[in-house]
Amino acid sequence: MRGSNPLSVLEADLRLLSGESRKAESLTGQLTGWLSGPEHPQLREAAERALLKLRTPLDPGDEEASARQRKEVLKPFLAACNIRSPKLASISLISIQKLLAKGVLDHDDIEAIMQALEQVEKLRDEGVQLKMLQTGLALMQCPLLADNEDAVAAVLGICFRLFVDPKNPDSVVNTAATTVRQVVALVFEHVNIERSRQDGTCMSLPAAPSSPHGKSVRSQAGSEGLHSPGGGALAERGPANAALKLLDDLCMMLTANAAMLHWLRAPALPRPFVMDLLDFVLGNSAPVFRELPAFEHALLLRVCALLTTQLQNLLDPLCEPALQASDLRVTLRTVRTLLQQFYRQLRSKCGVFIETLLAGDTRLDCLNMPLWPSFCHSKVTMITDVRLITL
Repeated sequence: MRGSNPLSVLEADLRLLSGESRKAESLTGQLTGWLSGPEHPQLREAAERALLKLRTPLDPGDEEASARQRKEVLKPFLAACNIRSPKLASISLISIQKLLAKGVLDHDDIEAIMQALEQVEKLRDEGVQLKMLQTGLALMQCPLLADNEDAVAAVLGICFRLFVDPKNPDSVVNTAATTVRQVVALVFEHVNIERSRQDGTCMSLPAAPSSPHGKSVRSQAGSEGLHSPGGGALAERGPANAALKLLDDLCMMLTANAAMLHWLRAPALPRPFVMDLLDFVLGNSAPVFRELPAFEHALLLRVCALLTTQLQNLLDPLCEPALQASDLRVTLRTVRTLLQQFYRQLRSKCGVFIETLLAGDTRLDCLNMPLWPSFCHSKVTMITDVRLITL
């Protein structure tokens, strides 16, 4: 029965794809046909073959036949992404999102979808760009993608590029900013899920996390060299390694240019935005940092060193006041989150941050940012001389 086939939701999309391809072959669409070459007739034939496959009843236990049908149905949508047509690309991206929601794809399908997205990214259409962001978010929620570091990096790269491209309309940039936060959070959420699975706890992937101001995600990662404190190397693949690489590149964006990124194929994001991402990750992924040795190691070595250096540079009397005003508030907020969430792990490092802040108190006053109201928006608990003191 077609009603029980999860691919049946694509029947209307295949008919639409076939109809749009037929229009391009008609006299009214002749110019489009000349510009596009023979792709439209081939696309129409692929869509019609997929419709026939979809209407063919299958034995529920025949996994091989189901896989062949799925690939036949997916083929026209992937082919449409290679045609420079915003309308066809939009239809295909919506259909791919439906397939991802059904959870019927395999690793090869994910690889093919990533290649298709690279082609669609060349279109400068606002509607297509928004659908690309939706598709990227759907991909990041797929458990299959979590185990594929290259695919994770590719999705992140697409979202980052759409965010920083000055030629993109405001609607795309604003949506991309939110999507970047969500996909970064999902990278670390997969680490949390893997951690729970190894602990024998069943945890399902939630809907896309909210933005940092919505506060609804749990996960994080980081690494300066992908090794645990005991010297053992991490797994070469998997959610934890991808999250550690992502954290390392985020830290690199704050200290160097995009050409030095180790993993992401993307331009550098604005510094305040990256620092805000780091604050978001630290606040929502605290259990991962506390419980996984490799992440605690990254926190103590990579993140602490970065924030100490950033704070010292921003409080330097020679620092540009305009630069301080744009970066210092978010840096202070990130340091506050670090101390609130990880004071037991930081131990004596807490004192380093406090000394740095006290030394820069005069500079904060010059910027109309009194130290304690700026830093202690909420209570900060730290360890000093093995006693708990609340400032």
